[in-house]
Amino acid sequence: MLQFTRDTKTFNGIGHDARWRFRIKPLPEAKPEIWVAKDGSGDFLTIQGALNFVMDQVGTKVQSVKIAAGVYQEPLYLYGVEQLNIEGEGADESQITFTNYESLNSGLGLGYSKLAGHSGGGRSLFMVEDVGLLVLKKLSITNLHQRREGVRNQAESLYFNSTGKLLVVNSHFTSEQDTLMLKGSSYFYRSLIAGNVDFIWGQNYLSLFEQNEIRSLGNSVKDPNSEYAEGSYILQARTVSEDAPGFIFINNRFTSYPGPTGNRIRPGSTFIARSAGRPVYVDNVLMINNQFDNHIAAQGWAGPLNHEPLPNPTQAGATQGWREYGSTDLQGNKLDTSARKYGRVLKAEELPFSDVADVMRLYWPDFKPELMLEKESKH
Repeated sequence: MLQFTRDTKTFNGIGHDARWRFRIKPLPEAKPEIWVAKDGSGDFLTIQGALNFVMDQVGTKVQSVKIAAGVYQEPLYLYGVEQLNIEGEGADESQITFTNYESLNSGLGLGYSKLAGHSGGGRSLFMVEDVGLLVLKKLSITNLHQRREGVRNQAESLYFNSTGKLLVVNSHFTSEQDTLMLKGSSYFYRSLIAGNVDFIWGQNYLSLFEQNEIRSLGNSVKDPNSEYAEGSYILQARTVSEDAPGFIFINNRFTSYPGPTGNRIRPGSTFIARSAGRPVYVDNVLMINNQFDNHIAAQGWAGPLNHEPLPNPTQAGATQGWREYGSTDLQGNKLDTSARKYGRVLKAEELPFSDVADVMRLYWPDFKPELMLEKESKH
């Protein structure tokens, strides 16, 4: 038997002589609802164990994975599921955390693709690929990586790498950089999204945000010991085509908060968006009736004045480009948008949509509002 030594102590491995033991539970039956619980009272101890079980099933036997209260320290992967609901007991109760980032575990373009359209790496905390519909409710996903000099700091909490659909309700997503990477279609409702550099981005078709808090965090790389640090960028749209709706924000609150080292964002130093500067991507972002804290620059959108590229299209119209309507401060007072650059402040008659229902009717016609309802259930 192999033996390992550390200092003067002998380690006898984990075999019979070391009296090392573990036990496993029999696999549960494939039923509509399965539970994950850290105390052993559920069907699985880990979320990934439950997801592996779901992915191994034929058809749609498992419809819902419920996550009991607790902190689950694990990265997650989900692939090839037609429809699944993952629901916690509250964003403060069911918490998923882990540390992952580009220099540690490269992906999203720098990894080596195994199949066309699939990431060969995995810098995100939760990677979702090729799903039909995924519903996330009442949970939090926090990428614990703290930005620092000398490494590539991209660190998504959620990478939705799918042409399918994602619905998020009453959940929290936090990272410092690239918090949400979105493809396909998604709808975020009454949730928290926090980060500080391009923390909402993606090659999407539709990403609709309604009644969320979009929280810009202080930057732990820039002047980490100072009271204030310069802000950054919230969005980088890479929408797949000119006629795709892109990123739409209706009735959200854009706030600021101290970062991991405690510094706050200098007022007027955060931009709503910057462009990737590539003609293959479209900068379709529409803001309707949102509230903005004073960390947002009077200019609004970043461009050549900030050493950033012009958006595509360079001149926004009523249905394309960077657009804004009805913006106020956090107290509901109308914002002065006269200093805005690179985007378009719309008039009421130019609005392409009347409300959220109009957006869904046009771009997600099979949406089922009952998916947003919470069902009381205990394991």
